[in-house]
Amino acid sequence: MDCLFCKIIAGEIPAYNVYENDHTYVILDIFPNSKGHILVLPKVHGKDLRDLDTSTVLELMKVVTRLAQPLVDTMKAKGLHTMINSGVLRRSLTSTSISFLCMRKEALSIRRRIFQKRN
Repeated sequence: MDCLFCKIIAGEIPAYNVYENDHTYVILDIFPNSKGHILVLPKVHGKDLRDLDTSTVLELMKVVTRLAQPLVDTMKAKGLHTMINSGVLRRSLTSTSISFLCMRKEALSIRRRIFQKRN
């Protein structure tokens, strides 16, 4: 199979593993949109969310709920964006994953203050 995520889970491509159980594999995103951006991957390949059975999706969501609070606490975030990536992603990656993005209101406030000082 020519799936990047399947190769990561199989250990063929290195990744920073955050959490793993029988059904899921969680890694840090190598192109993070924020600090603490992680991907929750199913251990079974699914090029699209519709390819996954209900029990697999349920297992993904169990991990999402298990990791949400520790991620918020560790990153000192105000909350999370949780997205289901399904189908063709950047660089023609075809797979299913769930992304966690930390929301950091402090960072937005600092950026606004810096921008205002420049003008």
